Amino acid sequence: MTDKFRKLNSLFTDSRFNVKNSTVILKSVEDTNEFGAKIAEVMFAQDQAPTQLSFCGEMGSGKSTLITAIIQYFLPKINVPSPSFSIMNSYDIPQINRQIHHCDLFRIKGRTLDQDNLEELYNIGFFEAIKSGHCLVEWPINGIYTDDICLNLSQNESNNQLQIELSRGIL
Repeated sequence: MTDKFRKLNSLFTDSRFNVKNSTVILKSVEDTNEFGAKIAEVMFAQDQAPTQLSFCGEMGSGKSTLITAIIQYFLPKINVPSPSFSIMNSYDIPQINRQIHHCDLFRIKGRTLDQDNLEELYNIGFFEAIKSGHCLVEWPINGIYTDDICLNLSQNESNNQLQIELSRGIL
């Protein structure tokens, strides 16, 4: 277990959050914002090596909402638009001397690396971004990361609760 994974995994045993069978259950937007702030605290310390987190889940499962909470932990007054069209939005975070990149790879063709999507990722500066800053990636593509941590999100439709499970790699 890598140190990054261990740090994030500690949130999945934190008594402040409703944890059931290694799954965090968030009952409100406020809970999601608090959990996002904790991810930011734990994962993005000053002068830490770049970290990549993947956010997996169906459309509307809460990926963008959780990523917004992470970014707004550092930049509380900033609007965090979805990068669905631009593919990547970058934010300078002075508190940690790094950028955080919010990536949405939904529009990239296929779920695995091929020549076309590899070229598109190079053209937008994605690979430079993951070397130099922290990346929060929605709709990750298999084969991009070597040390990937994935947060698997799902909405419980019956009670509108967000469930988050931590895993290694992309499912």
